[in-house]
Amino acid sequence: MRRLNQIKMASYWIFITFIISYIIPIHVLIINNIIPGRGCASTQPVIYAILSIFTTGLMQPLIMLIFVLLTYRNVRMSRQRVGLVITANSAHKRHQFVRTASFQILGTACLSLPSTIMYGFSIISPSSNRTAEQNTIFYFIYNVTYYLFYLNNVKSFYLMTLTSRLFRKTFFTILKKLILQKEYPILLTNIPAMNNGITR
Repeated sequence: MRRLNQIKMASYWIFITFIISYIIPIHVLIINNIIPGRGCASTQPVIYAILSIFTTGLMQPLIMLIFVLLTYRNVRMSRQRVGLVITANSAHKRHQFVRTASFQILGTACLSLPSTIMYGFSIISPSSNRTAEQNTIFYFIYNVTYYLFYLNNVKSFYLMTLTSRLFRKTFFTILKKLILQKEYPILLTNIPAMNNGITR
């Protein structure tokens, strides 16, 4: 387990995450096709809806919850193993981690579940059983929840800004440095020394 936590393993984890991210939605390429009069649509709507419910609505929040719980458990066990005294500061950081992670999971669920509910509703009530007005309302709500789902890609920044004091402090510190055009020691460690814009 310690070997998995090493920095040099990060590149492997990034590669694995990249591959899995492309494998999970592979059903979209298999099930969807060009249908005359409808454009690109699913040839197996029931199967597509079931897979979408699992991949977009349930799997993402569950995976986040599992890894957050494992991380929290690992932190507690590591502190107990090395015999660290839990101070007020460390307890505060732990509570902040739990709060931030909880909001991340809650935000993911709130953005993912509406589209999941609409997929489920499409299985229970096919379009052939609905009137034209009901179909109009359904597709309007469906499109809203569909685009709402993609807010998952940017939610982390806003939730971290709202819930994490350390993140806000770091973010605004960097922002001030950018505005004041100050140099970044971290960014300059791998850059040759500059003098008046000319590389030595």
